[in-house]
Amino acid sequence: METPQKVQVKKGKGDKFLNVVSGISAVFIALFIAFMVGRYIFLANYRYYPVSGTSMQPTINAGLSEQSVKDGVYIKYNEQINVNDIIIIKLEDRVNTIIKRVIAKGGDKISIRKYDEYDNQYRVSVIRDGSENIEILQEDYILSYPGWSYDEGITFGSEVYESRFYETFLKATLEPESHFVNRYDVSYEGDTYFVEVPEGEIFYMGDNRGASLDARINGTCTEEQVVGVVKVIIRDVSTAKSNNTLWWEKIKAVFGYFWNEIGNFFAWS
Repeated sequence: METPQKVQVKKGKGDKFLNVVSGISAVFIALFIAFMVGRYIFLANYRYYPVSGTSMQPTINAGLSEQSVKDGVYIKYNEQINVNDIIIIKLEDRVNTIIKRVIAKGGDKISIRKYDEYDNQYRVSVIRDGSENIEILQEDYILSYPGWSYDEGITFGSEVYESRFYETFLKATLEPESHFVNRYDVSYEGDTYFVEVPEGEIFYMGDNRGASLDARINGTCTEEQVVGVVKVIIRDVSTAKSNNTLWWEKIKAVFGYFWNEIGNFFAWS
């Protein structure tokens, strides 16, 4: 009985073409799936916010007219909150969110008063949690120290405190007859009255101190009221919108952020 011989079938050009098309299709499908998964992860952790108002100038230059610069930001949800972070906050009595900078956290002690050695301008002084040292903050990000210091303030003892800070944080303790009610612990350190930020709460201010409604008016906020931490600032979104390039500016800004994060990761590795 003869053994049947195997018949070799030669693949034609048509079969090779189909294999190439199949391979390319598989690559595109894999890239599409990766894109959709990445997009889902990104949207679950990040959100874009356009910025209105001037309270964070010059760091975030929101424009109030067509000729002005207006920026936007991407925030990250559920991020560790640190001093100097820029954050989005949702207060209970406000419809809209606000954007501010973290100045102090729970356990820190804070004061705002004028200092002779700084040309009688306001400075923020802080005693960080666990420390006994008084630190006078040199905030190079604020819009204007002289512009902020136009507020005449309130004199108590030998020092002049910023009026809004005094009214919200110090008055109840230093003027008990006023029946002004607050919930903050006040202590006298050196020659200055300090307020302790409650645990789990944040003292926040805008960089444009003369035009910011912040903790000096509202009191501290809780960490739970923080929507997210700003990770990316997109410059001049007004012009980008008019030129239909905002999507490209967003991609460049986000890519730059993740590129830096990758570099930081390998630097720590």
